[in-house]
Amino acid sequence: MFHLTFDGQIRTRPELTHDRDGTPRCQFRIAHDRRRILDGQWTTDRPLWVTVTAIGALARQCMTLSVGDTVTVTGRDDLAVWAFVRDQGHKAFGIMQITAADVALSL
Repeated sequence: MFHLTFDGQIRTRPELTHDRDGTPRCQFRIAHDRRRILDGQWTTDRPLWVTVTAIGALARQCMTLSVGDTVTVTGRDDLAVWAFVRDQGHKAFGIMQITAADVALSL
């Protein structure tokens, strides 16, 4: 099975909702700050944003997380990516979304 693991800082308050059958779902967004060497100097690129959805017992546990917490997320094999290009000189942007198999608070 394919898993994608990444870390980032929680930037939106985790929100708990329930499916029609009562299954809890928690959604929040994290930002992964990308640092790299460019022309011999460390630089920070724009963050990579990921919308994370946790389901079931994991959703309830994710409600203990707070904005600013650094987490490591292991996602299921349902990564969805949408790319958008704006006209009139605006920069392109994209959206990444994944269902969490595991979320761990980084110490």
